[in-house]
Amino acid sequence: MVILVAVLKKDNKVLIAKKNGKWGLPGIKKYIMDEDILGIQRLLMAEFGIEASVDKYLGSATFEYKGEVMIIKSYIISSWLGTILLDNDQEIAWIVKEDARYYRLHPLDKEILKLL
Repeated sequence: MVILVAVLKKDNKVLIAKKNGKWGLPGIKKYIMDEDILGIQRLLMAEFGIEASVDKYLGSATFEYKGEVMIIKSYIISSWLGTILLDNDQEIAWIVKEDARYYRLHPLDKEILKLL
């Protein structure tokens, strides 16, 4: 399974989102026929109501979860159209990567932040 992760950057900070009580970088399961960039754009439109331009590929990581191999592919986004919209149960924070330790992020999100 491939998970696409969006690393939104603004003013040397990165967006993390809290959904269902957990903080993390925005991510989505890749559809088999999707190109990565289209998947990232679909994620950001669905989650935040923005039209994003993907700047570049940041990197990937592979891990095993419940017997299944997961591939995480991350992309940097620094420009978008629209204002970030949130659901009632959703929060966001703009953090510098050094502040990640103050949030209970998934270990893979922490690894992605180290690539910046």
